[in-house]
Amino acid sequence: MTVTFQLGKSEIDQNFIETIRTSFKKHDTIKIKVLESHSRDKQAIKKAADDLAKALETEKSRFIYKMIGFTIILIKRRKSKQ
Repeated sequence: MTVTFQLGKSEIDQNFIETIRTSFKKHDTIKIKVLESHSRDKQAIKKAADDLAKALETEKSRFIYKMIGFTIILIKRRKSKQ
């Protein structure tokens, strides 16, 4: 099951990041629908997705994203041991 969030007028703040981080405790994939009130600029959305993935990254896990239209799909991956 995939959890879906909406990103609207507000920017990505610490509360949004903590909500996403909490959701990743139970799910490996999260969808974030970017509403028109946030942005319709694909480059701005891509930058927001990149910033979000970097903010969520921890010592044990990393996050990758895919963009489909105006939806960001965040996927949790474990870091490989080196």
